[in-house]
Amino acid sequence: MFRRVMGERIRFFEACAQGLMCPIGRGVIDYPAIRALLERIGYGGFITVEQERDPLNAGGSLADVKASRDYLMGVGF
Repeated sequence: MFRRVMGERIRFFEACAQGLMCPIGRGVIDYPAIRALLERIGYGGFITVEQERDPLNAGGSLADVKASRDYLMGVGF
């Protein structure tokens, strides 16, 4: 989906409406690799992870945030 939507070169909210934004761990970002890199370089501080959401379809936001948090905790964050 990411490649398709990026290839269409559409606006951000149009991409959101097509379902581009998803809970963390279900998309294209390799969070275990990020965690491994942070460990390898000895980083021990804070990081910020943002989860975008289609503002017109926010009904499942709480469930998505919980799924994202559970996933991040499961991979060591």
